[in-house]
Amino acid sequence: MKVFAWFIFALAAIGFALSFLLDTRLAPVLGAIGLFLAMAWATLRNRAAGKANYERAERAARENRLERERKAEIAARQEERMKRGEAR
Repeated sequence: MKVFAWFIFALAAIGFALSFLLDTRLAPVLGAIGLFLAMAWATLRNRAAGKANYERAERAARENRLERERKAEIAARQEERMKRGEAR
């Protein structure tokens, strides 16, 4: 997020520099286009990060579930062995 803030600051600085130094009517338009591109880039980046976080959480939940199932299976086998040992 810090990178995005610096990117916006840089675009605004470039827009102001163009408007004051070049005194052109195109500078605000270029600044607006730059700002729009920065917002679009941030939106896409945020969506990609959200999707990656969701997939990572899903993978972790699946791995945790499999681990719990494996431990439950091991415990059931041990309990069965203990019952067979007591039955003898």
